[in-house]
Amino acid sequence: MKAPIVKQNYEQLEAGNYMARLYQIIYIGTVLVEWKGVDKMQSKIRLSFEFPTEKRVFNEENGEQPYVLSREFTFSMNKKGNFRPMIEGWLGKKLSDEEAIDFDIDTMIGKEAMVNVVHNQANNGNTYANISTVSPLMKGSKCPQPINKQVIFGINNWNQEFFDDLPDFIKEKIMTSDEYKEKFKNGLEEPDEEEVTENKEITNKTIKDLKKNKDEEKEEIDLDSIPF
Repeated sequence: MKAPIVKQNYEQLEAGNYMARLYQIIYIGTVLVEWKGVDKMQSKIRLSFEFPTEKRVFNEENGEQPYVLSREFTFSMNKKGNFRPMIEGWLGKKLSDEEAIDFDIDTMIGKEAMVNVVHNQANNGNTYANISTVSPLMKGSKCPQPINKQVIFGINNWNQEFFDDLPDFIKEKIMTSDEYKEKFKNGLEEPDEEEVTENKEITNKTIKDLKKNKDEEKEEIDLDSIPF
């Protein structure tokens, strides 16, 4: 039996250059990937841009919403990778190695950009819109106000509700990461250091109070036992 080619039933964002805004950063974590037949562990990050000038109704209940596109990168400032050239293109300048090491992608959340969108055909025959390059806005251009909620998500700033709402393929990938396995190795999230310290302080205070109460009870008994 031959498998059919399933065609997409939604309209893709046309190829071209658009004003966009980074609204979501997802730290996927360190996962196993295959490259040229070789398995290796790589840290992955997913950046999502909204296109506020390009809207349509994707769901009748939500009304008109902006197109959004995401791209996954190997989270590395290696010059030969894709992440650093994208950042340099967005900033409009080359980074020294020192600047690249110190660069914090979180500072770019909510920032505007000019995003070049291209169309690529997948093995299933469908054509998809993808992010090609990111560059600064042209002088004098102004990107419309943000529409989607801006989120930075990862193991270090875990939000279970946000995680539960992610598409299954993203959740499954995060769950294969070393960071996820370490965080939930006991099935439950381990309390952070501040919580542990706070709980210890509460426990120590409770013990002191109990001891104080016992001493007061003992003192009352001793006093009552003295004959007058």
